Amino acid sequence: MLMGMSFWRKLLAVIKLLLAAAITVFCIMLLVNNAGQQTTVWYWPGKQETTSIVYLALFSFVAGGLVVFLAGASIWTYLSMRWKRARKMQATQDRHTSELHRKAGMLRQRTPAYVRPVETHSQDESPIDRMSDRTSDRTSDPMIVSEVVNQAPEPRV
Repeated sequence: MLMGMSFWRKLLAVIKLLLAAAITVFCIMLLVNNAGQQTTVWYWPGKQETTSIVYLALFSFVAGGLVVFLAGASIWTYLSMRWKRARKMQATQDRHTSELHRKAGMLRQRTPAYVRPVETHSQDESPIDRMSDRTSDRTSDPMIVSEVVNQAPEPRV
């Protein structure tokens, strides 16, 4: 039984076993010593009943178990309703997000009005010469002027 356990686990198991045995012996002694004793129990206004202490303890234990069971069932029902509501909200949000993605996929992508060709330069040309070429191109090329006009920000929808 205790072959594969460490020392502390074995000690804890032995302590639990001794504690369970002591509680069992106490319960048996309680039943034997109180079996013949009677008591009066009030259970409703104006109503009293004479019964054995053993029966009183048994019914008290059963009533306490019933209360714990009903409280646990109530808490479980409340939590399951809350989880169901959260799942429903998440499903609604997922549906809304997928609808937005579907609508966004139906939109056409804009193509730029003018795409400037990549300029290639030789090795012997200096960067300053290239800068002067670009500035002169901007003022004289009508396509670049239209590109600047077409880049005006569009109103947001």
